[in-house]
Amino acid sequence: MLGLLDTVPEVGRVYDPDYPAARPPFEMRVTFAGRYGVYYVVEEDEKKVRVLFIEDQRRDPLNRFYGLYPHEA
Repeated sequence: MLGLLDTVPEVGRVYDPDYPAARPPFEMRVTFAGRYGVYYVVEEDEKKVRVLFIEDQRRDPLNRFYGLYPHEA
């Protein structure tokens, strides 16, 4: 999946969960490889994909973005 993202970054969809507590602090995309979610952003100005994290989707979604907010670091 990571190799595919390098050539076709639009393969993932914009991550937009139904419940507010699972929303990230900025727009990102997600695609799946088995039970793993690959969360990433596309840096348009550099034409690069930056993978933020890869997570087993069985984990608690309410803790998914811990540390991404400046006050949590």
